[in-house]
Amino acid sequence: MRKAAKNFKNNAKKIFNKDGSRSATPTGSRSSTPAPEPENAQQVSSTNQPLAVTSKTVVNTLDTTLGILKEVSAAFPPLQAAVGGVIECIRVYKKVSGNTEALQVLVEDLIKKTNYLQMRLERDDMDPSGMQSIKDLAGELNRIHEDVKKQKNIGKSNKILHQTEIGSKIQSFKERITQAYEECKEKVLFAISQNIGELLKKQVLSKLGYSAKAFYDTDRGSQYTRHQHCLEGTRKRILENLKHWAETPGESTGYWIWGMAGTGKSTIAMSACKIFKESEECALVASFFCSRQIEECRDYQRIIPTLSYQLARTFRRFAVALKDIYDADSDIASKEPEQQVQKLLVEPWKAVLGFQKEKKLPVIVLDALDECTEVQRALEPLIAVIEEGKLAQMKFLFTSRPEQPIRVLMHSEGYTVDIPSKVKMFELHSVDKVEVQNDINVYVTTGLRGIATREQLQALTELAGNLFIFAATVVKFVMGITDIDLQLLRLEKSLKENKHQELDRLYAGVLHDVMQVGFEKDEIEKRWNILHTLVTLFQPMTCKGLL
Repeated sequence: MRKAAKNFKNNAKKIFNKDGSRSATPTGSRSSTPAPEPENAQQVSSTNQPLAVTSKTVVNTLDTTLGILKEVSAAFPPLQAAVGGVIECIRVYKKVSGNTEALQVLVEDLIKKTNYLQMRLERDDMDPSGMQSIKDLAGELNRIHEDVKKQKNIGKSNKILHQTEIGSKIQSFKERITQAYEECKEKVLFAISQNIGELLKKQVLSKLGYSAKAFYDTDRGSQYTRHQHCLEGTRKRILENLKHWAETPGESTGYWIWGMAGTGKSTIAMSACKIFKESEECALVASFFCSRQIEECRDYQRIIPTLSYQLARTFRRFAVALKDIYDADSDIASKEPEQQVQKLLVEPWKAVLGFQKEKKLPVIVLDALDECTEVQRALEPLIAVIEEGKLAQMKFLFTSRPEQPIRVLMHSEGYTVDIPSKVKMFELHSVDKVEVQNDINVYVTTGLRGIATREQLQALTELAGNLFIFAATVVKFVMGITDIDLQLLRLEKSLKENKHQELDRLYAGVLHDVMQVGFEKDEIEKRWNILHTLVTLFQPMTCKGLL
């Protein structure tokens, strides 16, 4: 198959570069395909010159293209003989109509379709010779050929064919051929997806110990903090930089966004995921959003298996390799992170790597690393293989607070100009304050529309400083009730807090409402005890766990 693909590229490059405006013939309804009479070619009117291109150059080009079609079809043994019949039909139509240009477009389209099928099957390591969809296509092409031969015999009694009638016959032939190839393409893609699905259904992958709650687009439930996307019109420059980085092969393998709490790292990560997913140049293939609130999302042992599982959903070759690895070591998901990285990422990725050229750049997003307990245990071997180039053609976006273990692993201080790190660093809270303030003003103006005055919005923007979380918390605090009078009261309280203690003051106001309003003294004391326990433990607890 690879040899056929190489020959196709070499022979067809010159042809396809000649006329970039050609496109595939639209799929039409299936119909019987009458054949023209070769002996009546001289009866075709010459009034429509574009349909009667008979120059020696174009005819020779068609002959060459037919040869290429036969050559690329050799990659599909059941198809090659049937394509020979189609080529015979095309030669008949060329002889009788002189409509060489239209037939040339059809043949080029068939070459492209055949090459696409070949590339997809080769990429996913599937044998076309045993695929029913290829056999079905060959059968349909044989039926078309037989129909043409039958119509050819019947038509001998009719000695005069009008040009429009010949055009109708050619169009009917093109529609039937095109539809047959399109149906084959759909069946092949479905077979590939089914094959991946069967692999994923197997217990070997379900036992990887992945966390579905860590996927970026998982609905974790109303009891947990929900990640939001950046409001349209905000964070433009940062998101544009991320898009450029992800879509550019020459850019760094890794990109680390770090900043203090409340600067909007997770919101940016969510928006980046959406951008990568919609991009034509890169593709979001896996994500892990850490969360201190959810046990499985703060467990470092879940990170590598979760990324591996998502990659298996995207790349069939990865899934096949992963299954073989799991069959050889069914306990791999419980091994040390160093072994997980090698067996669940590096080795399966080797099976995919050779087929990634000229395809979308795969991107993985890991958010809020600081919210994962002992994250350095999974991060250290992952960063090591990134720096060693063992996950080539794959990109990683990280976000976290600037905690020392993470800073050390990201090599933000240990690399030189001569030996640069493969992980690019971006300090989020160092973004120009004017830019951040403008974005925050857009956010609060949208969130408090109809509630706050222009002066209040400006005051709130200034109070927020560089902290999106302050603005977001105020909006949530104010809009958390429907009574307009209470909304205005909450807004006024938020604006009166000390500028230098904004977060502490803000949450003190929230706690006051929760702890003081409408409760007896002993109830308030119990609530404070619960809060103090949670603060001391520094992790979420169930009611049962607090007893």
